[in-house]
Formats: sequence, C-alpha cells, structure tokens
Amino acid sequence: MLREFLAELDEIYVKNHVGLQESLKIMCKHSNGKKMFLSFSRKNVNKTAENILKSLSCGDSITDSFASCDYLNFDSSFISFIELGEKTGDLRRIVSYLKNKYDRMYENKRAVIEAGIYPVFVIFLAVALSIFLMQYLKMDNLMTILKLIFGLIFCSIAAFFAIYCGLKNDNLYEAFFAMDFMVKSGNSVFKAIEVAEQIVGVHTKYGRLFFNAKKNLEMGLNYEKSFAFGDKYAYFFYLADNSGGKNRVFKLIADKIQRKNQIKKKICMSMVEPCFLMITGIFILALILTCFLPGINNFEFGI
Repeated sequence: MLREFLAELDEIYVKNHVGLQESLKIMCKHSNGKKMFLSFSRKNVNKTAENILKSLSCGDSITDSFASCDYLNFDSSFISFIELGEKTGDLRRIVSYLKNKYDRMYENKRAVIEAGIYPVFVIFLAVALSIFLMQYLKMDNLMTILKLIFGLIFCSIAAFFAIYCGLKNDNLYEAFFAMDFMVKSGNSVFKAIEVAEQIVGVHTKYGRLFFNAKKNLEMGLNYEKSFAFGDKYAYFFYLADNSGGKNRVFKLIADKIQRKNQIKKKICMSMVEPCFLMITGIFILALILTCFLPGINNFEFGI
C-alpha cells in the first residue's frame, strides 16, 4: 500500500508538478462515487491522502502530517526523508527517491514469491503422488511414507530459505545509498548516519557499526578509522580521506554492494530449478524403493 501511495503521489506531485495539497485532493477525489468498488489498498491510499491533507489544512507541518498518519506505517527513516525535503524545499526529489526505494523493495519481494512458486508446486506434486501410490497399492507402511514427505518438506524449506537469503532486500545497500543521497542534498554526514542506522535497524550489527562511526567522527577520527565495516570497504574510506572524495564514498560503496547483490541474485534464481529437481528426484527414488522394494532394508548378502 505504501508503494501504491508513493507511486500515485510521484505521478501527480512530482511528474505533473501539482502542489502537494492539490495532489492529495486529487488522490482523495479518485474515490468519490465508487467507494464500494475500491480495493483494500486503494481505500487505504485514499484514507492516507485524506488524513495527511486534513493535518496540513489544520496547520501542521508536512513532517508532522505524515508522522501522525494512522492508515499507513511511515517508519522513522521515511519521516527523516520527509523532514529533509521540508527543510530543504526539495520535497519532490525526496518523494521520487522514496518511490524508487520502495519499487526496489517490491521487486525483491516479487523475486522471492516467484522463487517460491516452484518448490510449492514440487511439494504438492510429491504429496499427491504419495497419496495416489498409497491408495493404488494399498500400502501399510504409512509412517515410512509420512517420514519421506516430512523429509521432502524440510529439505524444500531449507533450500528455499537459503535462496531467500540471497534474494531478500539488502538494507546495507539502502543505507549507503541513502547516505549518499542525504550528503549530496546538503545534509551533514552525522544526519546521514542516523538515517542509515534507522534503515539497517538500531540494534543490528550494522546499526551498531553506524552508531560507532558517528561517535568516532564526532571525536575527530577520519573516515577509515570511524567506519569499521571490514577490509572490503576500508579502501573506499581510505580514498575518501586522502583524495578529497568524501561526498562520493557512500555512492561507491553502494554501487559495489549492488553489483555483488545482482550476481548473488542471478546465481540464486538459476539454482532454484536444479536444486528442487534434485530434492524431488531423491524423494521419488526413496518413494519407489519404499513402495516396490519393501524388503530392501532387510536384505542380507549370503556369505
């Protein structure tokens, strides 16, 4: 729903250069006369626009209007960007940035869903085959087949989880990309770090690293010593300290992370079919052995 709201706001407010309040009015009027036929997400977009417009009409700031909205959950990093846009007078650029960010998140979710279709189909087909064989052959070893089915489900979930970890949205990329955006928009690096910390999560490993980086910078340390993100990023911070490229360092790191993520996602997507074909093949082989060679486990070689 947040993606739909931003897409519509971007289309009206950013691309068509309509005023913010007028844009919200247009989004509200879209529901007039046909509220019974609107989708759930569409209704929430309308209610969000109405809520923000009402707050603005009461004299609240843009930031407070978004922060007090009851219909969509605008997180702290989102509100920080809205506050930045309000202070700098460049809200259209902020809305466009946020729209692109949530588009990326949506594409990642869609990739995960697409990757999950195949394993669900495989599990369904394997279970259906097991039930058919049990009925057709009138088998008594129900527990053995159930163990095979549970083994198939467990292996499929484990494989899908591994693929999901490679496809899920990378918050570290979003954090450095946001830092680059904020620094180039005229914000201090300290404010940019606060937003990055919110994106990755305050209590996560990277959240603590960003928190420590801010403290180190406040103590006067350079970028290389402040940002302790490991050797793979240390060279970028070294260059920033010694070549005057502090305004570009976060973009360079974000680009590096994005290239790595694209390779990882390509590998994960290419592994979905062969991985689950192998799991299914092992399951079918075990099922055939169980159904047609019931005495294989009791077979003894003569001496």
